[in-house]
Amino acid sequence: MGKILSLLGLCLALGCYQMSDPATSPSTSRDSARADEGDGEERISLDDVPANIKQVAVDRVPGIVLDAAARETENGTLVYELTGTANGERYQIEVTAAGQIAEVEHGDEDGEHEDGADDDR
Repeated sequence: MGKILSLLGLCLALGCYQMSDPATSPSTSRDSARADEGDGEERISLDDVPANIKQVAVDRVPGIVLDAAARETENGTLVYELTGTANGERYQIEVTAAGQIAEVEHGDEDGEHEDGADDDR
């Protein structure tokens, strides 16, 4: 439950950030530099996610309807984080730029579960 609340808080914070006008925001260049260093997650459009990355997520969680995406660099590796719903559950799937599953988290109102990257579904 704590992870769900943390994720919700992060989504709200990122949503508010996206609503600000980057042209008038004095912190835009600082935020861009931080994203380049790999310290933060950058929300992106699903259209900006390569088709093969989305396909890896759909293959891992059949029936998922993707509704949000982000990217970040973790330990020098570009990772796409795809979020969506399948069978009434929320899923967060992390896929490396090489097309490897890094992590799968899912949960519903009763709880949240984390699947390992090697877990076969």
